[in-house]
Amino acid sequence: MLQAVTIRIVACCIVGLALIDIFFSQASNMLPPHIVCWRSSLGLIWLHAAGDIAVWLAYMAIPAGWLYLARIGRTGRSRYMFPSIQGWGAAFVLTCGIGHLLDFLEIWYSVQWARGWWKAGTGIVSWIFLSLVIRHRQEIAAVARAIVRAELAEGE
Repeated sequence: MLQAVTIRIVACCIVGLALIDIFFSQASNMLPPHIVCWRSSLGLIWLHAAGDIAVWLAYMAIPAGWLYLARIGRTGRSRYMFPSIQGWGAAFVLTCGIGHLLDFLEIWYSVQWARGWWKAGTGIVSWIFLSLVIRHRQEIAAVARAIVRAELAEGE
């Protein structure tokens, strides 16, 4: 429960900083969007736009599927094996995905500062996720070994 609250707080802070920058900062308005420099190459514009949207959509679907699969047990009851790792992993993937959405928006709008803040937040979320994986590595390895042993015993 504490991890879910922490994730929400971090996400709200990052989103808040990005929104403040987008709507109130004059610094962003001084920098041109990418389309100003790329307007002579429509192919380059659409390559970046299509790539960023495709990655963003995948990044939005991955945590949804991941959390769904993590939640469903063999009996259909809800169970989470490493809730903090799963929650922060989902937050990591979501922040990466939203970064690609900001990359897409940067083609047409001056969102460089918001993108910078978002990247800084993504870095924080990434390091928290990594630290949890490292902290729980032995438990994760034990679960993986138990699954392999069960699969091998099932195959015999």
